[in-house]
Amino acid sequence: MIESSRFCVDTSVEAGRGGQALHDATWTMFTAIIEWSMTHGYRELVTATDIRIERILRRAGWPMTRIGEPKRLGNTNAVVGLLPTDLASFEQVRPATYTSSITPLRRAA
Repeated sequence: MIESSRFCVDTSVEAGRGGQALHDATWTMFTAIIEWSMTHGYRELVTATDIRIERILRRAGWPMTRIGEPKRLGNTNAVVGLLPTDLASFEQVRPATYTSSITPLRRAA
């Protein structure tokens, strides 16, 4: 298991949105996190995050399994959860423009 705790994308930049629910940079960061984890032998990622990021993960098709209930921390509703870092998750979030070092492992499109 690996841990993540920071994630930031400048969503004010229109280039890269292309009518999608999420910005290309978001898809790319999710894909790179999964690829790095798989390459280094990690099967899941644990993260402490805001429930707003949890919604973004759900929209990306990479839903988080919560560990416990959200807790109020200042002006944030924090939640801890697990994310799979497997080929299915990689395929789900991988944008068409992403160049991968694990491309040979990909299923046929």
